[in-house]
Amino acid sequence: MKKNTIAIFAITGFFAYTAFTVAEDIITRLGMRQSEAKKYIFGNMLGDFVYFPNGENGKASHGDAFEIPTVKLLPEIIKGDKAGAAKELCTYVKKYCNSEDFINDYTRHRNLFEPADKRPQNQNVKQANENLIKLNKEQIALYENSLADAKKKKDANSIALYEKALADMRKTVAELEDSNPERTAWEKKYPVNPSAFIKNRLEEYLSLVATVDFAAKLSPKGDKMIFVNPAYEKKNVKWKAIYRAGKEVNDAVTVFVKDWLKGEIIAA
Repeated sequence: MKKNTIAIFAITGFFAYTAFTVAEDIITRLGMRQSEAKKYIFGNMLGDFVYFPNGENGKASHGDAFEIPTVKLLPEIIKGDKAGAAKELCTYVKKYCNSEDFINDYTRHRNLFEPADKRPQNQNVKQANENLIKLNKEQIALYENSLADAKKKKDANSIALYEKALADMRKTVAELEDSNPERTAWEKKYPVNPSAFIKNRLEEYLSLVATVDFAAKLSPKGDKMIFVNPAYEKKNVKWKAIYRAGKEVNDAVTVFVKDWLKGEIIAA
């Protein structure tokens, strides 16, 4: 695991999956350039460093990349008010997300991955899909009746089985009825309004931080520290970045994120 010297920036960079005049000072004290700080915030939020070279924690797969800047926090930040530093970084991230630069970069990034219009299906494929849709809808009607009977009998096992089967069949029907599933997935991942995207990333952070065990123990292995619990060692880099930042920092970030979600994500 990386040293804790970069933990605060790592976690605030993630949650923005996430005031320049005042908050820029924290970036200066971190020994970073504004352009570099924004690069990591934007790249980690979008999960893609397509505009920038991949670092050691970067992933080639679109939407999954996460990178930690190779900078060292100054001693006064490391030993001092970590929660205060985290709040400063959160403020910086929020201001950046409300900037014209971010909105323009988001739109450019969104357009970069826009899928092409789907070609019309040939008649045979179209007919086969229509038959499958009809068959699934017939099965859905039968399973809904069976589910209703199971609920009357309070048969928990049957209820669970029928609900799972119905969910799968409804998903299949929705996919078959979608004329361009790639575009549907793209529109869901990259909403036209970046506020919706940022909101999703903030909520992702809250969900993930709730799973982190800040009391988890570490033990040395060679020249690095690993989790005693092997399940924790298998966690992804985002989970570990949150752990490294520590409970004090994440408590401050969590309060900030929840407050951010209560109001406008991007000011009108």
